[in-house]
Amino acid sequence: MAEDILLKHEDLISELKHYLGNPKFDLIFKSKIAGLTKPEQFLMKMEMTRLSQPIARFIDLRGLVTGQVKPYDHNGKQHFMDETAIEVFEAALKQHGGYTLAVYEAVMNTENNHRVLQRKATEKIAEQAIDDSLNTNIIKFASYENRREERMNYSIKVTVEYNDKKSIAASTSDISLSGCKIKLATRYVLKKGHLIAMRLVGLEQDFELGLKNGIQYEVVAVENISKEFNHIRLK
Repeated sequence: MAEDILLKHEDLISELKHYLGNPKFDLIFKSKIAGLTKPEQFLMKMEMTRLSQPIARFIDLRGLVTGQVKPYDHNGKQHFMDETAIEVFEAALKQHGGYTLAVYEAVMNTENNHRVLQRKATEKIAEQAIDDSLNTNIIKFASYENRREERMNYSIKVTVEYNDKKSIAASTSDISLSGCKIKLATRYVLKKGHLIAMRLVGLEQDFELGLKNGIQYEVVAVENISKEFNHIRLK
């Protein structure tokens, strides 16, 4: 599963995040993932692309951190953050060149965040149990709570193939690691349960995916948005 692969390479993802915003990121990225399989490389690319997407998400840390929260204005929008979060926010903005999902996740994972403190306390208890030689099954809590099933509003060119129809032009309107939604002309009739193959031509322009036959998806739902287009939900 995609989530298992990302969890397996959690350390690599954390390392790559530090290079986001670097002018030489593409070269660094390719060198760091050279030893991975094509599917793993693809998922790494998707994760970095997800984290690099500009967002307009409201940040409200009231009741979520140990520090004193105060209003903070950025680009005409008022957030509520404490001093620790503000420092992280401003440093991340400088690194990434704008307010991206990576900035948001950095702010939501500061050292004084209640959720982070609780996770660390749980891990400490688990480590102590091992030290005490107790026969305990340890559960590792992943650090990607915000990532799971995160969908990004990300439009890229794709082509769709099903039955005898080849290379139908479409575009994504949102995408995650386990599914996506595409905008497709109404003259192409797809129904729930149909299987399609989709090529991410927008990503293939600057990244060698090695997916000659595309990615297999199943149609989950079809939503009519206009006379010309439908939204096709896929998994």
